[in-house]
Amino acid sequence: MWRQTLGSLLHNLYSILMATNLESSYHMSQLAYPLLKDSGSGSIVFISSVAGLVHSSVGSVYSDIKGMIMVLDNKEFLDIVASRTPLKHLGEANDVSSFVAFPCLPVASYITGQTIAVNGRFTVNGFS
Repeated sequence: MWRQTLGSLLHNLYSILMATNLESSYHMSQLAYPLLKDSGSGSIVFISSVAGLVHSSVGSVYSDIKGMIMVLDNKEFLDIVASRTPLKHLGEANDVSSFVAFPCLPVASYITGQTIAVNGRFTVNGFS
């Protein structure tokens, strides 16, 4: 079901996936904006997937919505992903958390509107 192309995907399923995975980020930032503006500081950090940066052979819907959580506990899938990652291991939360914290610090306040890949060199090779 998740590997459907845009042409074959049912409209209502596409709408649900987009609302959950894309529109929720937009609406959350809308809600946070007045609080951040009033505070005079703050940051919004969106976390996505390398599939949004490079072609993914699993289909355009996957790339559009940055992956499905349904595969996170699938050991065979994770082993395949690890073997295809240039660093040969899956990223851990601490691999990403330090980077997520950095743009929120005052020292990084001039860094805005950037897409930065934290992905174990995956964007070097893409999905192959």
